[in-house]
Amino acid sequence: MEAHDTSVALASDTLTLAHGGVTMNLTDRRVANPDRPLVGTRWVVDGVIAGEATSSIPVGVTASILIGPDGRMAVEGGCNTGSALVTVEHRTFDVGPMAMTRMACPPAQESVEQAVMTVLHGSVHYTIEADVLTLTNGPARLTLHAVA
Repeated sequence: MEAHDTSVALASDTLTLAHGGVTMNLTDRRVANPDRPLVGTRWVVDGVIAGEATSSIPVGVTASILIGPDGRMAVEGGCNTGSALVTVEHRTFDVGPMAMTRMACPPAQESVEQAVMTVLHGSVHYTIEADVLTLTNGPARLTLHAVA
């Protein structure tokens, strides 16, 4: 292998590696898949985290949040729906009293709803990486993904 067969070039946000007729272009993750905004994005729950284990959401159950620019959060709990006022800070948001419908729910939906409501009260810590939102409130955690 000769040194002239290999090249490395950085142009703007793209790193290009070339060797022996093979070229690989790498783009910074923040450019290729930027962090979605917390406010104005519909986030759908896809995991409930307990300790080191993540449980997926049962098929047919949908839970989500959408925080509007007016500070109102719309919630699908898995069975019931509701809303609350939120105050968004850097990496946290505070959830005011939640107004929820009170339908009886099948066990799978009830389990998801309990997990969601356990996280969505008081001060909630959040992190966003690309299209993944992680919410933490004490030991209770959820993962959510952004949807269009």
